[in-house]
Amino acid sequence: MYFKFKSIEKIITVMCAMLATACTSDGILNGGLFSVEDRATECKNFEADFSESYTVVILSDTHFSSSQKRLPEEYYKWLDEIPQEKKPRLCLVLGDIANSGLPGEYELYNAFVQEMRGRGMEVYGILGNHDVFESGDFGRNYLSAVEPNAACYSVRTPRLSYYFIDTADDVVGQSQYSALESQIKADSNPKIILSHVPLYSPTTMFYRMKNSLERARLLSLFTKNNVRLFLCGHMHEYHRYDMGKFEEIIVSIAAEGNWGILTVDESAGKFHYENISQKK
Repeated sequence: MYFKFKSIEKIITVMCAMLATACTSDGILNGGLFSVEDRATECKNFEADFSESYTVVILSDTHFSSSQKRLPEEYYKWLDEIPQEKKPRLCLVLGDIANSGLPGEYELYNAFVQEMRGRGMEVYGILGNHDVFESGDFGRNYLSAVEPNAACYSVRTPRLSYYFIDTADDVVGQSQYSALESQIKADSNPKIILSHVPLYSPTTMFYRMKNSLERARLLSLFTKNNVRLFLCGHMHEYHRYDMGKFEEIIVSIAAEGNWGILTVDESAGKFHYENISQKK
């Protein structure tokens, strides 16, 4: 029995990624690997003029690559069929934007961003594990290519705040947690958290945040500070859970024809998520 070279190379890449993730989660490795403690040292703030009622497209795991240059055509067909008065105003991408974290893949993503802007949508994204570990650059390619060039940031409207967090290492890390804690506590708006990795998942520990103490701290922080939704991906499957004061929604893989649409009524403080699947 033998493996072709590319198969061996892929196995080594995956093993290295798993090792890096595990070590980072346990705090064994330091900034030499550009871990989340190095990427997410602050939470930048941006203002947006969205208000009242609007819709948001939610994508996860787009996996742009040489073989995945665009999302499935069903996505664009679906967009084209939406009545003009209901066209989405925001598009949020929940990580694993690039399949291998390569500069050319982010060029494909940025072309997607420009197309969505041409359709009247602003686009915001976050890091996923493929963006961090697959190329061995630990997120540097992403941060240099993808606006707003930040691992952790918030986008605030007059009545709602979106928080984009870096969970690509399967942890948040102390620096990012401290930045989030201070901002979230000082922000009276209802909040939506965007993450690649779920807080909890229905399967193995490999599809959720690894540090149980950190998960408990995040759950407490979100519960006490008017977080209304926690949107994430990573699993490539759709799930939703009642977390008490907020819902966790795991969005399925966009690269295979799945996405969600979030209807927001900021004035009433109401949100409605609908899962959309074009898979046969």
